[in-house]
Amino acid sequence: MKIENIMEALTKDALYTYEFDVTTGVVEQEIIGKDCFNYTQALGLKAPCFFDEMVKRSFENALKCRYTADSYIRELSSKSLLHAFSCGKRRLEANLYRADSDEYVRLTYFLAQEDSHVKAYVICEDITALEKGRGSLVDLDNQNLKLERDALTQEKRDLTEERDTLTQQKKDLTEERDTLTQEKRDLTAAKNVLTEENIELTRASDAVHAMLKAGSYVCTYDLSGDQMVGIRYSGALRKPHFLQGCRTISARR
Repeated sequence: MKIENIMEALTKDALYTYEFDVTTGVVEQEIIGKDCFNYTQALGLKAPCFFDEMVKRSFENALKCRYTADSYIRELSSKSLLHAFSCGKRRLEANLYRADSDEYVRLTYFLAQEDSHVKAYVICEDITALEKGRGSLVDLDNQNLKLERDALTQEKRDLTEERDTLTQQKKDLTEERDTLTQEKRDLTAAKNVLTEENIELTRASDAVHAMLKAGSYVCTYDLSGDQMVGIRYSGALRKPHFLQGCRTISARR
């Protein structure tokens, strides 16, 4: 892209543009706007004039500045521009408010070195509509942030409720597990009691049959009583003569 096209794009909406020698602080030419308005004469000055005096007459006590973070300008003067250039700044920007006319302007300074002097090319733009629109944009941003905050708050509530529900489910499952564990312990204890009683009854039966010299057998069933799980014969019942006698009796019958 040609340099002429770039400059045309940069200065398309400018109120005025001008050049001056930052090292000497002198503005050699009168500042004429696109509408042919002579800003130098309006300030009561004649070219050449000093940049610092021009800024003072242009804004004076009505000057209020809102500088961009990387502009590096803290005051509009030849000295501040030279300092910025020495720190490596080549493009500086300042947004200014004129309280007397309730207008905002943006001053952009492009700095370059020619021979031993620092030169500046200045573009002045009217940004009143843009700056006054910032209020509504800020309000809109605040509304969007509030909506986002409310959404995040609701999401936090939902997650908290879900966490509480899962915690309660865990407690219920733990209680159910503990109940089943206790029931298992109770059944085991009951089984042990029945087993002990069965052993005692078996011993008593063996003692009776021993006194009567009779044989006996004991059948063992599961807890439901539906299935036999074992059978135990007494010693007398295992003797051959006893079994022979049983067969003889059975034959007579």
